[in-house]
Amino acid sequence: MQNSSSGRIVVSVLAFYAIVLAAYSVGYTTNHVIDVTSFVHAGVRQCLTFCDGLYIYPDSGYDGQMYYLMARHPLDYKMLKNIISVNQVAYRYQRIMYPLLVRFLSLGVASLIPYIMLAANLAFVALSAVVYQRLLAANGRPSILSLCAPLVIGLFVSVLLDLVEPMWFFLVLAGYYLLKAGRDRLSVIVFSVAFLTKETTFLILAPAVVYFLLKKETGRAALFASPFVVFLAWQLLIYSATGIFPFIDSVTHSANTLWIVESVGGTLGSGSPSMLPVYVILISCLLSIPVAAVAFRRDITPASTLFLANALFILPFMLKQIQWEDLFAASRSALPLVSTMLLYLAESGDRKTWYVLLPFVAMTFLLSGFYLIKALSTLALS
Repeated sequence: MQNSSSGRIVVSVLAFYAIVLAAYSVGYTTNHVIDVTSFVHAGVRQCLTFCDGLYIYPDSGYDGQMYYLMARHPLDYKMLKNIISVNQVAYRYQRIMYPLLVRFLSLGVASLIPYIMLAANLAFVALSAVVYQRLLAANGRPSILSLCAPLVIGLFVSVLLDLVEPMWFFLVLAGYYLLKAGRDRLSVIVFSVAFLTKETTFLILAPAVVYFLLKKETGRAALFASPFVVFLAWQLLIYSATGIFPFIDSVTHSANTLWIVESVGGTLGSGSPSMLPVYVILISCLLSIPVAAVAFRRDITPASTLFLANALFILPFMLKQIQWEDLFAASRSALPLVSTMLLYLAESGDRKTWYVLLPFVAMTFLLSGFYLIKALSTLALS
């Protein structure tokens, strides 16, 4: 019965993604066709040398072009150095696992890379739904709630842009599922891979280690601290090549409190209608703090600990690292918090958590509706 339900949910989610992705490509490419390479978001200013066969946008593109280039030449950091600063090269190379996976699956065939990037991310979305349904079932929650995981806005836009977040999101859910199932060693391996997929795994593992210390489970605390060793080793390798510790560099830049205040003020004071979704995300993040605090006070569990830590850290730790300048950036910045919110919802069924989570799902449908209207109007005018 559970497998049948999982199958229907996966098919429904993938069908939804396929329709909206097709609509986006039709609406936003100049030739108005479905073009998988358009999701790489290669820009003419940064993707000149190795972007043969890609759809090129007439601007600087988005991060997906960096992961495309890394997948083509995963160990040639100097290639990226020719188009972005050395700080940005080091920053991107923290997230090596997704381009490495794409490189492996594409067998090094450049023409296959855009297809593999999209297919891998869609697979991670589907797997996230399956894992989340198992977390719900383990706690006696209705399986329909598993649609929340693949439909949060930060995950949706990351698939649209060929980014690393879908892989990271799945690994976090899978790592936590294994932790709750008592398969600690396998969980640690998954979290180690997650750390090399995106550095924000720090926001998941650090609170977990603190939880085990609070419970005086020092053995488990030490075990779940071990992925930090893997991450540090990779940071040292990046440093040996670039002279920069990317994690320290990004955190140092994130620590400017005055900049954070000015950035939030500028965001809220812009008055642009396009900033409304960002306001909603910022408000939802703020509302999560009291909800998480009450949850932690009620019952100290791994999920409530992760939820509270991310609710408290989301603005000061993430705001400078990834500016909250549009829906795409803001929703991805909030994804660590959203992932822990989902974990706590599966564990507790707390209705207040659902209310805070709902805007992140609703915005996916609103944005999708906009893309569908854009595609239909484009086809009608062509």
